[in-house]
Amino acid sequence: MPSPLAPTIQSVTDSLKNTVASGGTASGTSITLSGAGFPGVSLLVEVTVNGVASPPSVQSVTVGATGKWSVDLTGLAAGATTVKLTEDASNAAVTAPAGSVSWSFTVASVVTEDFESDIPPLFLTDWRTVTKNNVSILYTSPNWGGIRNAREFWADTGGFPGKIEGKVFCLNYIPTIAAPASVGFSLYQPKLNKLANCTAISFWYLCQTSCTVHFYNDAKVEVGQAVLAISPKKPQQLTFPSANVSTFVIMDNTQVVAPAPAPSNPLTYSVLIDNIQFTPM
Repeated sequence: MPSPLAPTIQSVTDSLKNTVASGGTASGTSITLSGAGFPGVSLLVEVTVNGVASPPSVQSVTVGATGKWSVDLTGLAAGATTVKLTEDASNAAVTAPAGSVSWSFTVASVVTEDFESDIPPLFLTDWRTVTKNNVSILYTSPNWGGIRNAREFWADTGGFPGKIEGKVFCLNYIPTIAAPASVGFSLYQPKLNKLANCTAISFWYLCQTSCTVHFYNDAKVEVGQAVLAISPKKPQQLTFPSANVSTFVIMDNTQVVAPAPAPSNPLTYSVLIDNIQFTPM
């Protein structure tokens, strides 16, 4: 028989502190489970991913004197995941079969922003928003920017499926003013009103001008830089791994005004961004 108070799971939250429903999806590689049980009884933790046992970051958790327990699991792999907690039969309050409880959900280790959600199409200096995927955007340029259709930039290339497609974010769309420009992207945690810590950020881009990317942690300290390749015809991917990165800012300091449109390669933007992926801790 289980203990006098069989274990239950009452709450599951993901890396962004969003509630994860049974059968739902967790963002990031860590979750927090909490629940109730018989005081003093240890609960053994098991994790399976896509039907295969996966060693949990925490082997067991003990129910506290108030009958409550909580455990943080980190380093979860992406896929269909089940976490099972089973009473330790060696405890005097437990007799076989020990009580157990489980929670199943899907781990999405990355948060992707592809700009397909409802985002205003045009903006100017100090324009900001938070998308439906909790990606915060801050745009700074006296030139227009906006969400454009990727087909506008495909020309004779036949498109770039999986890289630059659908809607894209455009910095300095057909610029008319010689001035610095930048756009910043962060993964936001609405429930905590703070930025998320990530272990990696990546995105696809097309670039026509000299642009530098600056990466910052949640304390707004710069943790790295990268230079975008000039590549108006072939998408490039930039990946930045870090122990803690929250924000990346793309800066175009060329202050170039578009020349008269030329059929070969008019300067119609500084950089296009698509398929941004944040990997929350």
